[in-house]
Amino acid sequence: MKPNVEGIGPVIQRLREEKGWTQAELGVYARLGASTVSLLESGKRKASARTLSRLAVALDVKVGELFPREEALRLPLDIDEGRYNDFKFYLRALDVEELQRLGTELREDHGKAVEEDDVEKAADLYSRRVLVGKQIEDLEPPLAKITLRRGKPVEVAFYREPSETELRDLREKYPGYVVVASPVTVHDL
Repeated sequence: MKPNVEGIGPVIQRLREEKGWTQAELGVYARLGASTVSLLESGKRKASARTLSRLAVALDVKVGELFPREEALRLPLDIDEGRYNDFKFYLRALDVEELQRLGTELREDHGKAVEEDDVEKAADLYSRRVLVGKQIEDLEPPLAKITLRRGKPVEVAFYREPSETELRDLREKYPGYVVVASPVTVHDL
């Protein structure tokens, strides 16, 4: 049985209202349209994994917190990385492309385990997916962390030196953004 993504509407609405945001504001912060937020909250649209991730980041919660409590119980808890030392050692031998393939396989297997209601297996596969994601980020870090706050400028913390194309895209998407806590020097913003 798959998690009931239709039940997330009231949870999203409650979290949004707790922040004092309109649907349009949540849409901006989550990079979704206001109509998408409205459809999700009313249960007329199902959320994809990408949409859930964007909502969780915007609302500053874990993806599991978007689900009603009975559905959230089906999602794996935080992982104990010490238990996966051999797996982490194995991951270090893989390149980014191999890690991405492995991540896809683990995601598919995790989905099957959830459908089969095998909670222990689902939790294990989810934990392995998290570790694969961390290894990919170590090898190929994301450009930056974007922080959106109501009524304040967008903050960008770069993880690596951006290309000219990436800088142009950032300028277009977030005019007047502010660079904070950047480990790299970025000129000409």
